[in-house]
Amino acid sequence: MTTEEQVKANRENARKSTGPKDTSLTNMNALKHGITSKKILEQNKEEIQSIYQELCECFKPKDYMEYFFIGIMAKAKWKLNRITYVQCVNDANEQFSDKEWKETWCSHLESAPKIESRDELIQRYEKDAENSFYRALEMLIKWRKDKLGSFFENEEKNH
Repeated sequence: MTTEEQVKANRENARKSTGPKDTSLTNMNALKHGITSKKILEQNKEEIQSIYQELCECFKPKDYMEYFFIGIMAKAKWKLNRITYVQCVNDANEQFSDKEWKETWCSHLESAPKIESRDELIQRYEKDAENSFYRALEMLIKWRKDKLGSFFENEEKNH
């Protein structure tokens, strides 16, 4: 059984333990490769917006769903660009000194991550981004075919 003195001491210690005061040194500890980082997505909104605009010019969306599918495609295309960059950095790693490598890719880490252990992970993200792009493209095409089919059905009914 705990005594009242122990309970009081525990409460005092709990008040003193408020967690870290400054997390700036540790807030990136879990970041391994940066491909899916929300922080990187936030920093590259203009690039994603540019890809989105290019896809809109190419596909000329006409309704909300078409814009939605193009948004998915733009994000997936940006991720593919990012993955290509990561692969290039990985391939060039042997040409970088430790300092150059850290400044280019791992500025938030204490030491450069092991490249070999990340190749499979990067390939998986690449495949996922490709699948996401092509699934959205297929849905856009199917959406347009369905709309076109219903348009012709309505035309036949009207004549």
